[in-house]
Amino acid sequence: MRKFLASFALVGALALTVAIGTAFAATGYTLFGEASIVPGGNPGNAVKLVSDAAPGYGGVDYAVPAGTTFADLQTLSTDYKFEADDSCGGGSPRFQVDVTNGSDTGTIFVYIGPPPAYTLCPPSVWLNTGDLLEGVNPIDTSQLDGGTFYDPYATALLKYGSYSVTGVQVVADGGWFAARPSGTEDVYKIYAESYRSQEHLRQVQSEAQAIVAAAI
Repeated sequence: MRKFLASFALVGALALTVAIGTAFAATGYTLFGEASIVPGGNPGNAVKLVSDAAPGYGGVDYAVPAGTTFADLQTLSTDYKFEADDSCGGGSPRFQVDVTNGSDTGTIFVYIGPPPAYTLCPPSVWLNTGDLLEGVNPIDTSQLDGGTFYDPYATALLKYGSYSVTGVQVVADGGWFAARPSGTEDVYKIYAESYRSQEHLRQVQSEAQAIVAAAI
């Protein structure tokens, strides 16, 4: 069994620093968006991810050995620290595990922060997530057939353990939306948030409306 200890330091949900874990670093990684190597990790170097400035996201994309399955991922863990004016929220930051079985393809999301809302991460202090693949932390498998937003890890493992892993990333981004049908009217309600600006919020809302309109 492969043990992937993706330990990195996150500085800011919107400017967060991730420490590079040795298991993944041995096979390589690339940075994308607003991500850069910085000193001052816990200890050593870390990756700073910024999502409250253009392009609005940052992340680390780890190289995954061929043949890795979701069941092979034994540990997802990171040290993290948010900047003084930042915190977690809206599903950011998170681990992303891209999986497929050939016909069903999607991304499993593992959120960082206090469940179930993943908000109110304290700033200016180094913390560790613990292993996000065990305990009470739910796994978001909603992109996959039969998935749900709050799947216990054991349930996700039963359903998707044999799926091939095609990518593992840690990501911080600057906005989100959720949509649900109204219980009293023939409309969908869209909830959105931006960590960047009112202009970016309007962009998120516009894109959300287009996605919802195409889906119904």
